[in-house]
Amino acid sequence: MVKILVADDNSNIQKMVGLALKDQGIDVVAVGNGEAAVRKISDIRPDLVLADVFMPVRNGYEVCQYVKSDPSLAHIPVILLVGAFDPLDEQEAQRVGADGVLKKPFVPPDPLISMVKSALLRAGVAHGSASAAKIPEPEALKASDLLRPSGAAGANASRHSCADALSRTSHGRIRTGKFRG
Repeated sequence: MVKILVADDNSNIQKMVGLALKDQGIDVVAVGNGEAAVRKISDIRPDLVLADVFMPVRNGYEVCQYVKSDPSLAHIPVILLVGAFDPLDEQEAQRVGADGVLKKPFVPPDPLISMVKSALLRAGVAHGSASAAKIPEPEALKASDLLRPSGAAGANASRHSCADALSRTSHGRIRTGKFRG
């Protein structure tokens, strides 16, 4: 199974990434700061890293530089995450060798799913069965689908609360990211 490390100090973002990529058959491991990310990368050897640009201890640029400067890890794609209204230092992202930049939050999660799938394909990472050349396309979700009240507990309630929290913080604005490479 494909494994992704998400390093973000916002637990709502961690949950949203986990929910969106779980449906794609991708295992997500989450940590809350850059130092924990660096330790976890060595332990789990993820197939891709998503790192928030603004994190405590080590930021996303530093996490990316750590991955790209280690010959045994340099093949791992690193996508930097930046808030829709936060500044991005594009020169620094290029300098540290980031494979992409994605604006958050991811409501709907389509830009996140597309960028992760593209990065995995470009890295030649097998996904799922032996026929890994093609990752299945995600079912399109609308923010309204995620925000519909649900009487059922479990995944739907969890997805509802996560998406609701993210939509409140973003005021409904959705920004897609750029992919370098």
